Amino acid sequence: MEKAIQSLYFDNSCRKDKFNSIDTCYLFTNENMSGYMESLENKEVLSVAGSGDFYFNALLYGATSVDLFDINYLTKFLVCLKRCAIEQMDYDTFLSFLGLNCMDEIFSYASFRKICSCFDEELYTFWTDIYDLAYHDGYAIYTSNLITNFGCSKREIIEANPYLIKENYNRLKQILLETEPISFLHTDINELHEKITKKYDVMYFSNINIYQRNTTYLKQIKRLSQFVKEGGLLYFAYLHNYPYPLQSQFYDALLKSKKYTAKCLLGKSTSRKDKIYIYKKQ
Repeated sequence: MEKAIQSLYFDNSCRKDKFNSIDTCYLFTNENMSGYMESLENKEVLSVAGSGDFYFNALLYGATSVDLFDINYLTKFLVCLKRCAIEQMDYDTFLSFLGLNCMDEIFSYASFRKICSCFDEELYTFWTDIYDLAYHDGYAIYTSNLITNFGCSKREIIEANPYLIKENYNRLKQILLETEPISFLHTDINELHEKITKKYDVMYFSNINIYQRNTTYLKQIKRLSQFVKEGGLLYFAYLHNYPYPLQSQFYDALLKSKKYTAKCLLGKSTSRKDKIYIYKKQ
């Protein structure tokens, strides 16, 4: 894996239209999560790992557990890094460490050294190797192929993520200190049904739909619905800048069935309209 990570780090080629087991990570979601995530009190959640924002927001909203999966194994290291940072950093330091206050402080090596004592061996080895590759330059890590640059403004990122509001951040910090270590399944969504061992109240699949054939993806969603509890919800398709050609036509057609609903999402500081599609287990 070490050679694959080094190759990724130094690879400046264009992104591909699909993800691999060792691939670029998103630092934050560009979804309007504050527009559709609701109370998860006493709920068990399964989510794509991605940037980790589903994980942090779901715990903030009361989920008793949040299991993660992702085809990209490196997302595990990013989410664990962010968790340790939240647990040990104050609000402003965290925003600076992840570039939301000042890009000069993004992935600051000095800040990293203050939190790495809580890492397990795998996490510590990964991130120390990355910092060595970057000659301890945090901005070099951000601009490497390891991390996808911000896909929207910093203001939009904070508005879309409830846990990035100061009072919520401080509440999440306490929640994390009382939460079990991250449960992570390294798997593609097409094999996910073979690895799940329990049923969930809620599932979040972000915008995986845009990387799959519509009909193939819907078949997989129906297969995974057997792992949703009665009355549970599966947020299975997210479309940015709705209406999205072809995709919106396909998913809007599903709304003829009572099993499916959708919600349009308007950003607070942008005119962009997104749409999320939801399956309800009946």
